[in-house]
Amino acid sequence: MLNHLVDYDGVLVAPRKFSEFRLFEGVGEVVKRLKDSGIAIGVATNQPEITRGGLKGHELELMMRALRREISVDDVRVCPHQDGDGCACRKPQPGMLLDLMRSCGADSARSVMVGDTWKDIEAGKRAQCATILVSNGSSDALGADAVVRSLSEAADLILAGFCQAKRPLGGR
Repeated sequence: MLNHLVDYDGVLVAPRKFSEFRLFEGVGEVVKRLKDSGIAIGVATNQPEITRGGLKGHELELMMRALRREISVDDVRVCPHQDGDGCACRKPQPGMLLDLMRSCGADSARSVMVGDTWKDIEAGKRAQCATILVSNGSSDALGADAVVRSLSEAADLILAGFCQAKRPLGGR
């Protein structure tokens, strides 16, 4: 939802090299609007290619530095595990979200998980956050509290008071 996926053998996946990492146009402006209103922004990302050996740690570090620099997020959490590892951090488990809320000084009643997959929405629900699905056009809302078509629409909803009504990741 923040960056473009890369085609590897006909499958769209997260970039494996810094040279492939490209943020979506306008993401920085959306995050700035939220931060200017006092909302802390955390990023939680599953990166199983670290464990599989397809993504090297130094490549990921370059991507995360660029993310922090270009869109000024408050904090980032990365889970390197695969689905079968049984860790508490890999989405749909809530571990990364709970950790981000602690680091940003937010609580679940004032936090929202904005994501584009069922794992994002389920992690938000398990962390007791409000959830917003940025839909890829699927009619399935995945149990999200709200469904929008873009990150900008999600920010509009948050800034219009969705978080007070539903329960913004997190307010300061």
